[in-house]
Amino acid sequence: MTKAEFFSWVGPPVAALPSNPNGIYYLDNDATQQNATGHWADKTGSGFLYADGDLDLHSNWRGVIYAEGNLKINGNAWILGAVINKGSAPIQFNGNATILYSRESLTEHVAKAGIGKFATLSWRE
Repeated sequence: MTKAEFFSWVGPPVAALPSNPNGIYYLDNDATQQNATGHWADKTGSGFLYADGDLDLHSNWRGVIYAEGNLKINGNAWILGAVINKGSAPIQFNGNATILYSRESLTEHVAKAGIGKFATLSWRE
């Protein structure tokens, strides 16, 4: 998938997550791709979440979370699927968060988000 195809696939950027996020979300504060200037806190939901900036995880998520900026995982956050962080600092854990890699969760929740068929090319456990 090219960069243009990826941004076409995730759709137009939104400034904030809806109250009950389930689907594909591209968070961007200034509509400038991959500049990592935004800052958001997640909400409980599922699907594919791409944040063009820093992300604070406090809630439960099933599927994939990708942050262009730094990632903080706070409290009792619980993620089932995969988390990817491009930030300049290591992931910061504050509390008793749990991240569980789950191929089944990726398949189920990302497919429900409207992605359709996909293949895992590689992974590291």
